Amino acid sequence: MKPPLRWSAAAGITLALIATGPVNANPAPTTTDPDSIASSVALTKSNRMVASDETINEVIEYWTPERMNNAVPLEVEGAPTATRQAPQPDGPPTIVSSPVPPSTTHNRNNAINTRSIAVGILYFVSHGEDSWCSASTVSSAKGRLISTAGHCLHPGGDKNAPWHSNVVFVPAFDSGKEPYGKWAIVHKWSFRGWTENGKYTHNIGFAETAAAGDGTTVVDRVGAHGLYVNAPVQKTTLVGYNGGLWGDDDPNQYTCEDGSPIHSVGTIAIACAAVMISAGGPYLINFDAGSTWGWLTGVARSTNLTGTAYGTYFDTKVRGLYDDAEEASDG
Repeated sequence: MKPPLRWSAAAGITLALIATGPVNANPAPTTTDPDSIASSVALTKSNRMVASDETINEVIEYWTPERMNNAVPLEVEGAPTATRQAPQPDGPPTIVSSPVPPSTTHNRNNAINTRSIAVGILYFVSHGEDSWCSASTVSSAKGRLISTAGHCLHPGGDKNAPWHSNVVFVPAFDSGKEPYGKWAIVHKWSFRGWTENGKYTHNIGFAETAAAGDGTTVVDRVGAHGLYVNAPVQKTTLVGYNGGLWGDDDPNQYTCEDGSPIHSVGTIAIACAAVMISAGGPYLINFDAGSTWGWLTGVARSTNLTGTAYGTYFDTKVRGLYDDAEEASDG
């Protein structure tokens, strides 16, 4: 497994690959409402719309075991220094959707080393590189949505930059095994605050997965975590895949728990010293280890090597992004 790629987002310029050390993003001002929504249909690497059985299969078949093994975890810098304080909600605590179990019969032993079968790896092509992040299904009426970091769908900081291509979600990936298959992404959403200005407070994304040939959705297959915006401080669990810095041949699923997470404006951070968990994984509350379901309250955007995992806190604007994605998705 290669070490992660680290990108610095800045508005109006092409993203640059950073070879050494973290670089804090310093986005330029923008006149665009950062809470407004940007979206794109998904494309193959050859710029074909992912909308037919042919293109869906093209995306799925692209990700051979060799390509997945050689893909690079993608991290973006820009996490502020967080101080311990109360969350900064911009509205009342609201449960938007509740966790749901799978509706199809499955064998839990298919993925015996995963804490949550709803969490998996999102593979994609970014600037010509085969890359990956963590991601999670999120409960919705149509059963097709996943949640991840915005930079796992779009480079950020440049409205003219292309969205990532050949995107697939592999839930419960486990040491090279794909117990619940690959699910091609057909549509992507984030905030213009991320896509145009690279604001870390808007580094959030949702994506729509294609249904299987028999109409089964990814949530039918693996269930989904619920969505909670403006959540109060409480015990929080981060679930995701290690960033490949610890000698593993394959990324594996890990968790970090913190009974008193750190909050600052737009940020949630928890102690996570044992392993580097890649961006895109869910921050969960009321996470029941027996049933493996909880409520998403944020999404990981980076993990720093001093032992603190930084994420973007889900406030009221995230409900608008979720609602837009759910309304526009098929079902």
